[in-house]
Amino acid sequence: MLPDTPPPLAGAITDRAFAEMLEPGETPLDVVKRHPIGIVGLYLEALVAVAAVLSLIFLIAPDILSDLSKQSNRFIVAGSVFAVAILIFVLLIATYAYRLNKLLITDRNLIQITQRALFGRSITRLSIATVEEVNVEQKGILATIFNYGNLLIQTAGARPNFLFKTTPDPNRYANRINQARQAYAESLKERP
Repeated sequence: MLPDTPPPLAGAITDRAFAEMLEPGETPLDVVKRHPIGIVGLYLEALVAVAAVLSLIFLIAPDILSDLSKQSNRFIVAGSVFAVAILIFVLLIATYAYRLNKLLITDRNLIQITQRALFGRSITRLSIATVEEVNVEQKGILATIFNYGNLLIQTAGARPNFLFKTTPDPNRYANRINQARQAYAESLKERP
């Protein structure tokens, strides 16, 4: 058990996918999910797109909504509604994929799940023994106000570094990884 840390999340890991990723005897310590603010930009872009579609309808042809008896006007309105529905569907898929990005901190490994699309996923496992340095980067006023940032985990040798973007409370998780790394090093010293 790590000093001055909450108890492990062994009972709280209910995600079957995480449970299958653990090695025998490995204890999960924390699950890091991305901060919700990371998806706000996508929602703002969607809002601008909807506003553009509606403004085109009202500016280019303001009489379209007033005269729905014409077949062409009904097609324009139906097409606009369909475009907005598709946009909402894409937003729901993007939000679902965004929420699937996670970093699992265990007593032996760091497991990063990167969901790039609905059916595009990569899982990277990094031994806690190869962690050299953990850096936190918070840029801008929003990152400071909402307490999120990027968590960069540098490794020894030619292994790839982990970059977990829009981490909520990144200093807490950086400390958690450092504590796990120190506990792992101490456990190696204790073994005969």
